[in-house]
Amino acid sequence: MLNNLTKKINLRLIDIVGNENFVGDPEVLQSYSENPYLPLMAKKRKPDLIVFPSEVEEIVQIMKIANKFEVPVVPRSSGLDPYGDAIPIFGGIMIDLTKMNKIVDICPTALDGTFTRVEPGVTFNQLQKELKSVNMRVLLPARLTAETTPASTYFNRNILFSSAKHNYTVDWSILSYEMVLPTGEILRTGNLTLPESGGTMPHCHGSDIGRISMGSLGTTGILTKVTTKLKAEPEEKRIYFINSESLLEIIKSINSILRFSPIEIGEEHICLNNYCLASLISVDIKQFENNVEILPNWTHIISLTGTSGWVECQDNDLNDAIRDLSTKRKSELDGVSKISEEFDNEFSNPTRIDRAFNYLPFNRIEFYASSSQIPLFDKEVRILAEKMGYKRGLGTCLIPIEQGRSYYVEYDLYFDQSNLKEQKTVRKLYKDLYKYLITNGAFINTPHNFYVAELLYSKMVTYYENMNKVKKLLDPKGIMHPGKLFL
Repeated sequence: MLNNLTKKINLRLIDIVGNENFVGDPEVLQSYSENPYLPLMAKKRKPDLIVFPSEVEEIVQIMKIANKFEVPVVPRSSGLDPYGDAIPIFGGIMIDLTKMNKIVDICPTALDGTFTRVEPGVTFNQLQKELKSVNMRVLLPARLTAETTPASTYFNRNILFSSAKHNYTVDWSILSYEMVLPTGEILRTGNLTLPESGGTMPHCHGSDIGRISMGSLGTTGILTKVTTKLKAEPEEKRIYFINSESLLEIIKSINSILRFSPIEIGEEHICLNNYCLASLISVDIKQFENNVEILPNWTHIISLTGTSGWVECQDNDLNDAIRDLSTKRKSELDGVSKISEEFDNEFSNPTRIDRAFNYLPFNRIEFYASSSQIPLFDKEVRILAEKMGYKRGLGTCLIPIEQGRSYYVEYDLYFDQSNLKEQKTVRKLYKDLYKYLITNGAFINTPHNFYVAELLYSKMVTYYENMNKVKKLLDPKGIMHPGKLFL
């Protein structure tokens, strides 16, 4: 293991990245074992050292050394995911990618396919600022901050605000990518395989091996470049709030809106219960508790975007889609000032997920389900929470996928960081809820920790065995983030 690395190996790493980009200070290493959005992380293991490469060739050389001496390697971009995906399980070398933050190319013209090519350390905030000058934007994450990176967000299939629109899901947000494999070889996909071909074709030549690594949480290689889609900045945007006291009615309303017209009503869609919405708009626990009381049980927030004429067409269709339903649309919410303006900003620059952690942290349960499954899951989740003695409300978020063919579902388990008993309850409830959900058919996009992975893969043995075979082909010595995904 890395604790026994010789001075010669350390010197070789320093020779690659420079002394200023090699860190072994215990306090700094300790900070890399923590994640501000994962306050109940059971196990914290710090890396043995950190390197900050700035060029692809540096990563190639680092990987060759790590592979030769069988040293674990963990990549990290922002470190702000809500799962602790970049926290080492067995120590090793942490490759911090924040200095690989170049925007390689921006192609804003429809003639060339509207794309941008970026390195893994580029954040959404950094990219959005550059894109404003050419009146373009990228698809933004719904439950992460804009200080995270497009590379890791898209590659690990995190949920987007625009997921309701056809073909806007994260599966195809990455058009091509470049990755350094554990052996030091470079894998390129899509048009990056033949750079002279130009364009942005996302497919590979024959079998699409590029998609094998998506969702792999840093276990198959180090991303060094991604090509992703761009969208034009809209001429106009209108925000509406559609309320209901009933979960069944709000789902019926969302599906009616999404399936009413071929023009696809709305760009961003997110549905929040009163607890989850309160956590986004409140600045302290007192305001949170007050907002919980005055907000509707469920609020579907939708933004209509495009040219003025296109937005007007969507507006008319939206009105017709819910005309005969119990849900009604509003441009503001009663008792909450300027909420339309706040969500206009949030859809352009996600920051509000930070707010709750300042006064009421939570652990996140997330899965995918069909419209018909959600009410049953919701009922059982709340019954289990009550049986476990969980006394706080459950924050709940629903985001429709491609015209409502399925939904991203999130439950937030709030707790007081000074209350050890409450923390113990949340840990136990977290495990029991995932056990119930997986047993009863909830779809887990990516199992982010050992407990969920073990539950999930025990039910799909053949799939897991073949996934391990692929892992061994790409990483024969098992150095890439060992213990993550692969038990």
